[in-house]
Amino acid sequence: MWYSNLEYELAVGEPWFSLAPVGLPRPMACFSPREHVRHRQPLPPTSVDILPREPVVCQVVIPPTYRRLPILSRLTSRFGVTVNIVGAALSSRRKRGGEFVLALLGSPQQQASSLAYLKDLRVQFVPKRDIKATPRLLNEAETRDQKPVALPKGCDRIRLYLHIPGHCHPQPVISDLVKDCEVAITILSASLPSQGDQDGWFELELWGRPLNLEAAVATLNRSDCALWLQP
Repeated sequence: MWYSNLEYELAVGEPWFSLAPVGLPRPMACFSPREHVRHRQPLPPTSVDILPREPVVCQVVIPPTYRRLPILSRLTSRFGVTVNIVGAALSSRRKRGGEFVLALLGSPQQQASSLAYLKDLRVQFVPKRDIKATPRLLNEAETRDQKPVALPKGCDRIRLYLHIPGHCHPQPVISDLVKDCEVAITILSASLPSQGDQDGWFELELWGRPLNLEAAVATLNRSDCALWLQP
C-alpha cells in the first residue's frame, strides 16, 4: 500500500501516535464485589497483535550527510523490521541524496518505530514516483568469470559490488544479511529501477566480526547474486 495515514502524517510532521503510551494496559472500571463476579476481566492481547502485517511502502530521499552511515541497516538491527528495497538511485560520485522505495515488513509497532526513526533523521518522505535508474547489466565474460569470493582472514570490514538479478527482488537480500549474519551494511551506491523485475547494482560496505562477515559472503555465494570484492 502506498502512503498510509501514518506515512502522510510523518511526512508533514503531524502527530501520528495516540496520546496514551503504546503497549500500556488500559485502566479498568471499578466494580463492587457482586458486580465483579458478573464482569470478567479483559483477556490479555493475543499474539495476533504483534504478528507482521501488510508491508508499509514508502519513498524516501536520504540526505547526503548520512552517506557513510548504515541507515537502512539500522531499521533491521534496531527495530526488527524487514526492509525490501524496491527501487534505488544513489550515486557515489554526486553529492546528492539517495532515493529509495522501501517496503517495511513487521509488526505495526516495528513499522511505526522505523518510520519515526527516519523522520527524526530528517529523511524526506516524497510522493510515489518512478525511479528510472539504469543498472549496468552483466556481460557474458563477467558472468563466466564470476567465482565464489573468499575473504582474507581476520578482516572486519569489506567493500563489494553486488549484482541482484531481477528474479531475486521479492527477497530482502540486504536486510536478510543484517538479520541472519549480524553485520552492518552501508549502501555507498545503488541503481535499481522501481518498475519491473530488473537487475539491481549495489556498492556495499559491510562491517562486523570476521566470522559474521564470512557467513554473509558465504550466503551471497550460495545465492543467485554475483559479487566482487573492492580494494
